[in-house]
Amino acid sequence: YLGMLIFENGKFTRLTTADGLIDNNVNSIYQDREGTIWVGTGGGLSRLTEAIITSFSTKEGLANDNVYPIFQDKAGKIWIGSWTGLTVYENGVFQDVSQQFGLTTDRITAIYEDRDNYLWIATWEGKLVKIKNGQVTTFPPNEQLGEHIRAIYQDRNGAMWFGTTKGLVQLKNDIFTV
Repeated sequence: YLGMLIFENGKFTRLTTADGLIDNNVNSIYQDREGTIWVGTGGGLSRLTEAIITSFSTKEGLANDNVYPIFQDKAGKIWIGSWTGLTVYENGVFQDVSQQFGLTTDRITAIYEDRDNYLWIATWEGKLVKIKNGQVTTFPPNEQLGEHIRAIYQDRNGAMWFGTTKGLVQLKNDIFTV
C-alpha cells in the first residue's frame, strides 16, 4: 500500500503514514464544501486541511477503522461508512449511529442524499437503508439488487440508480428493475 497521490502544479506528491496518514491503505477520498479532504483508510480516517493531517479511529468514535465511503449531506454532516457500521461527524464530534439505523454488522459501501433529503446507505451484503428525520426504511437484500451495491445516484426524473454486481439497477415507484 502506497498511501495517496496528490497532483498539483503539474506534479505528483505522495502522502503516507510518514506524513501523518493513519494508514497507507487508502479506500476513499472525499472533499467537503469547506475544502477539507477526508481520506478513508484500512486503519481509520485522516483529515487534510492545508498542510495539517489529523487522523481518527475507533478511539475517537468511528464505528470501525476500515473506512470506505465518505459523504457530506446538505446539512453539512459528514457520514462515514466502514466495514462494520456508520458514523456521523457533526460539530467536531464523531457518533457511531450503526445501531440506531440497523447497520451494526453491515459493510457500508455507498452513501447518497437524494433531492427529498433521504440519506441512502448501501451495503456489501446487498441491503439498502433509507433515512430521513430518524425514520428508517430498510430494503433487505433481494434478487433484483444482488449483492455488493457500490454506487447510488438519482436521475433528473427522480429514479434511484444503484451500481451492483447485477449491473445497473433502477428503483422507480418502489419497484427494482435490472
